[in-house]
Amino acid sequence: MEQQNEKVVFFKDFKKEAFKKKVKDTIDAGKQKVASGIQWCLEHPAEAAGLAAIGAPLIAKGVKYKTVKTEERRRETEFYDPRTGMYAKARRPLTAREKLRAEERYKSGENWSHILDDMRLLK
Repeated sequence: MEQQNEKVVFFKDFKKEAFKKKVKDTIDAGKQKVASGIQWCLEHPAEAAGLAAIGAPLIAKGVKYKTVKTEERRRETEFYDPRTGMYAKARRPLTAREKLRAEERYKSGENWSHILDDMRLLK
């Protein structure tokens, strides 16, 4: 009687391997794009310099915009409690009604982490 070697593959393992393959393919495609971009710059130095002169200020503006938006998001979702000396982070910015209720509770003596936890917003 001949025995068959049957392999059991779990779906979780399959998804993990598929994700690894997808990441590897994306990285390889990115490396290929970078290499072709460098090659083009070496073949067309004048055009590359012109694009760099135009692109550098645009990239700087984009980075500044992203920095400002990140800081605004941080200010909307982090609450400092000087009583405990700690920050409490919310999952999302609070609505106007939630802010009013949270500020009332904070003024009555509760700390931010307890308030956000009760509201199920503590990260």
